Amino acid sequence: MLIIALHRSYERTCRSCGYTWTVTRRQAQLHVTRSRAAARVRGSQNYYVENAIEAAAADETAQVERAEQFRRCARCGLDDFEQRRLRRRA
Repeated sequence: MLIIALHRSYERTCRSCGYTWTVTRRQAQLHVTRSRAAARVRGSQNYYVENAIEAAAADETAQVERAEQFRRCARCGLDDFEQRRLRRRA
């Protein structure tokens, strides 16, 4: 029987300054997803389509900012870190 340990949180330590922060599993796995609707209609000149593309681009930018918030060190701003699983609840 295979038992998979799904840890709820991770501790990240900046390799540059040594600052430590905790992120949940969901925050650690944030990825940017691109809207398929905006990708399909890039060549159209329709006003509503252009608004949809702008809205999708704004959503994508928000996703990038949210993901970067958990990747970067709050002290020095670098994204070079070591990550280890936390066995206790945070």
